[in-house]
Amino acid sequence: MGPERTEVEGDVKELKRLIKGMGARVHSVIAGDCTLEELKQAPSAAVNCTLCLDLGYTIGKAMSDRFGTPLNSTILPYGISATEKWLRGAAKYLKMEAQAEALMEREYAAIKTEFEAAKKYIEGKLAIIEGHDAIKCLSIAHMLERDFGMRAVIYNFHPWSTEARETSVDYLLESGLDPEILITKGTLAFGKYESMKQTEDELLEFIGGLDADSVVYFGSSLSFPHIPVVDLNAILNRPRFGYRGALKVAKCIKTALEYGFRPRSSLTKQMVFPKNSGLASAQSLTGKLAQDLPDCTVYGEKRRGKCCQE
Repeated sequence: MGPERTEVEGDVKELKRLIKGMGARVHSVIAGDCTLEELKQAPSAAVNCTLCLDLGYTIGKAMSDRFGTPLNSTILPYGISATEKWLRGAAKYLKMEAQAEALMEREYAAIKTEFEAAKKYIEGKLAIIEGHDAIKCLSIAHMLERDFGMRAVIYNFHPWSTEARETSVDYLLESGLDPEILITKGTLAFGKYESMKQTEDELLEFIGGLDADSVVYFGSSLSFPHIPVVDLNAILNRPRFGYRGALKVAKCIKTALEYGFRPRSSLTKQMVFPKNSGLASAQSLTGKLAQDLPDCTVYGEKRRGKCCQE
């Protein structure tokens, strides 16, 4: 319940594959990909599984209160640990715990060799995560720390997000994780998220500097730090959730660090964000065009604020 439009084709499709692999049936996806008739029949579902803690949780809570439909709500299933928590939550209400355990064993076995090789390379590295999307950044921090063994620092997680994201925060604390969150004076100065010089200085002081060999930045492809950048929003037509998604993200981080010495490509930027495109981005392209775009991994720039013109 509650997936964004851009999540239906890749992420939701992967979660549906996992549910079907467990032996269950997905009734509908609300509200990103369902019919009016499916909405009418929604109260007959055995369990509601949320993704978005704004729309999805609100609808699921209302259905639980009115119809008694059980609600499986954790954090976004980025990474193996969160995916398994999400699957076990669904399986409990479906009385399919044994099938879920067998599925999880098969899924991990399928990625084990590649995943553990990538994890060995990125373990112990530092990830800086933009805090603009509170739910997503908390879920990413959980994946990076719990599954990849990385240190995750979230910055510009605005205080007003804390109360609104109480469910996600509680889940992280209950799972034994207490992520590092930096709220800078620069963030609060004008009540907006835009990165300012003061914010940058505070962040660098907090983490102790930037090293392109051991620090990766999780944020927009339009950011130009001195370190490798991984933009999860640019993973197109591939899942970011589940076991396959965990492998994909781990490999993207590994590739970004391995090729961090290379200059950012101005051509890549023009392909993903064409001139005079307004709010258009890679996510607005058709599936056919999106398949031809480069992967989510982009390379750290050596000259701040400039694209290489080579």
